[in-house]
Amino acid sequence: MGQWRDVVGGKDRQWEIDRPFDVSPDSTSIATIASFNGRTLIIGNHFQDANWVNAGYGTSIDVICAENTLARCADLMNYGIHFPTHAEPSWHVQYFDNKVTEGQTHVGSSGDTRNKEIFAGPLTCWVVHRRHTLDAENSGSVAISGNLLDAIVEGCTLNHPASEIKIDSAAQGVVVRNNHFAGTGAPRYSGP
Repeated sequence: MGQWRDVVGGKDRQWEIDRPFDVSPDSTSIATIASFNGRTLIIGNHFQDANWVNAGYGTSIDVICAENTLARCADLMNYGIHFPTHAEPSWHVQYFDNKVTEGQTHVGSSGDTRNKEIFAGPLTCWVVHRRHTLDAENSGSVAISGNLLDAIVEGCTLNHPASEIKIDSAAQGVVVRNNHFAGTGAPRYSGP
């Protein structure tokens, strides 16, 4: 599971890829040809008054989103998605040292749970959320949910008293550790 290649040419239904697969596809393999948002660095930017800041949406592989500042943004999002005819996974998307200032921002990683007949495996895998800071003026939360496998939320600081780290029961293999919550001595986690 998890191979990808760049399409470098093709005609009709014959496609040429940039290199051979490590494990050759067989009759049980599922292949999707889709746009690719990968091998991308999103570092040191300022996002303001935005709806989505998408570090990973649809086919996004090997993405690092680090040292960015968000002000009054709705989402810092990572989302693998199922469409009626194909799947667009989000694998190896990592977030480091992002600062979330005023507003109510949802910082999260999720995998779509619809249309699993196209691809039954996890759409979002191998996610890292490390050292985010949500300011006292931001009542948002960090959330891990849906058709997701293997994520870590570590060293994040949530400074608003209503902010929490949410993990839903569909997400599998989630490690949450060494996070800090201002205004209370007890961690604020919700989920299983």
